[in-house]
Amino acid sequence: MQDETLKWYALSTFKRDAVNIRDALEQRGIECFVPMAYMPDMDNADEEQISSKAFKPVVSNYVFLRLSPDALFTDPAQQGKVVPVIRIEELQRNLRLMCHQGTMAPVVIPDKEIDDCRRLCDPAYKFSIFSVEGRSATGELKEGQRIVITRGHFKGVEGELMRKKGKYYLVKTIAGIGFSISIRQWNFKRI
Repeated sequence: MQDETLKWYALSTFKRDAVNIRDALEQRGIECFVPMAYMPDMDNADEEQISSKAFKPVVSNYVFLRLSPDALFTDPAQQGKVVPVIRIEELQRNLRLMCHQGTMAPVVIPDKEIDDCRRLCDPAYKFSIFSVEGRSATGELKEGQRIVITRGHFKGVEGELMRKKGKYYLVKTIAGIGFSISIRQWNFKRI
């Protein structure tokens, strides 16, 4: 049974450091999630051989973590006045949580959104997933239609429809970070 007092948040990290940060937080007993998938290994391949794939973060500078809202501020009087920061002593870094624009309130991510993201990043799924970071991720949407996948591995996952070069994609946006996956026209319906 899940602890209802714990909430999911997005932690901004430094580029290519998400896995190290996740590992350091998990050693403290904090539940974390870094969306990962098999993607072309540009670091270890020659320009001519990009066929090798590595299991790496889909989004290079975010870690999702599950905490009690009480753990976000050492001084409760700071709430709403300063951006919540997580100190990672092992890496000698202060990292900030993603907050709503114009306020200092941290973005709370519903459990279902994290569950959907975990399903989209399932390494057993053979089709590619790619990320489109930032709020502009939905800028390419044909009509921005809300859809739900009706069958297959991702049945029940909701998002927005994007059509690009004759192919259909589901765009799932979590805390302003967009994830896309190719889908077949008969595997979804508009909602």
